[in-house]
Amino acid sequence: MNNISVIHRGVFHGSSAVEDLNLERNRLERLEENVFAGMAALRRLKLAHNRIRLIDPRAFRALRQLDTLELKDNSLRDLQPNGFGRLVSLRKLDLSNNQLLALFPQVTDFFRG
Repeated sequence: MNNISVIHRGVFHGSSAVEDLNLERNRLERLEENVFAGMAALRRLKLAHNRIRLIDPRAFRALRQLDTLELKDNSLRDLQPNGFGRLVSLRKLDLSNNQLLALFPQVTDFFRG
């Protein structure tokens, strides 16, 4: 466990070859717009066991190669419309053990293909 509570925009610039990023077991509470910009090759992103309650709909905009996104064991209550719209390679999404109350139709439509 680390104590990362904020990921500042631009911190991943120059990380274009990274395919796996594990940020599990930190203190993240929110993911801001374009927070993963510069990580064009990222395929697997682990954000489980944080305190994430808010994800900007554009947080994952740069991650076109992402196929696995783990968000389990956070504090998510809802997912914003179009939040996964640019994740064209996404095959696995784990949202278990959150506090989700509802999903917008745009979120579920994305996974129907």
